[in-house]
Amino acid sequence: MIEIKPEGSRSALHFAYRNQSFLLSDIFGVLAAYGLTIHNLSLYGQIYPPMLVFIKLVVSRGGKALTEKTSDNVCRAIREALAGHFEVEEMLAVEFNLDAGLEDVATEFYVDPVFHLPALLIEADNQPGLFYKVMYAIWQEDLLVVNANLLVWRGRTRLILYLLGPNESLIPEYLGQKIAEGIRQRLMGQRF
Repeated sequence: MIEIKPEGSRSALHFAYRNQSFLLSDIFGVLAAYGLTIHNLSLYGQIYPPMLVFIKLVVSRGGKALTEKTSDNVCRAIREALAGHFEVEEMLAVEFNLDAGLEDVATEFYVDPVFHLPALLIEADNQPGLFYKVMYAIWQEDLLVVNANLLVWRGRTRLILYLLGPNESLIPEYLGQKIAEGIRQRLMGQRF
C-alpha cells in the first residue's frame, strides 16, 4: 500500500510493505529525486514474520503540500523502484554526486534498554540526499530497520534506527560497533 494525502501545508506518505534491506534506500531515493523535504518519519516494523513495515513520512516540496499529480508520480515511482523496473541509484546519479561524502557525521551503536533492540544513532548536517545515503549505507550492510526516530534541528539531522542484522538476527555489541564505524566511513565517502 502506498498513498500520499495532504496534511495541512505538507503531505503525508503512508506506506506498508514487506520489510527488506533495500526498501528504505529505494523509497528515500525516489523522494530525493523528486526534491522532497522530509519533515517527520514514523516507522514501525514487525520483528517476526511476515516482517511488515509501516511508514508515515511527512514531506513537502518548496515548503508546500504536493500537488495531486506529483503525489501520483511519486507513488508510481516508488512502485516501479520496488518492482525493479528501474534503478534508483542511476536516477539519482544525474541529480547528486553519490560518491561525495557527507560532512560532520557521527555514528553510535547501542542496545536500547527499552526496546531491547540494537540501535544505530546517526547524526549529520542537513544536506541533499542525506536520507538516501544513510539508507543506502544501511542496505550495503544488509541491515533491516524496524523502528526509527527522526529529529531535525538547527541544520542537523539525528536518526535513531532500530535494526536487525542479516537474516533478521540480533546484532551483538562487538559487531554493532564495527557496523557503526563502517557506516560512518561509507557516509563520509571513505569506503563505498
